[in-house]
Amino acid sequence: MRRGKCGAIKGEGFDQRREMLEQFRELLFVLRLGHRL
Repeated sequence: MRRGKCGAIKGEGFDQRREMLEQFRELLFVLRLGHRL
């Protein structure tokens, strides 16, 4: 996978953003379950 620096940086930023979104969803899910208990 040889991409230009710009492309690689954009890709990495996108992956980090996606990981943060997934973690945020899990956090909300856990908080909702916690409220129910």
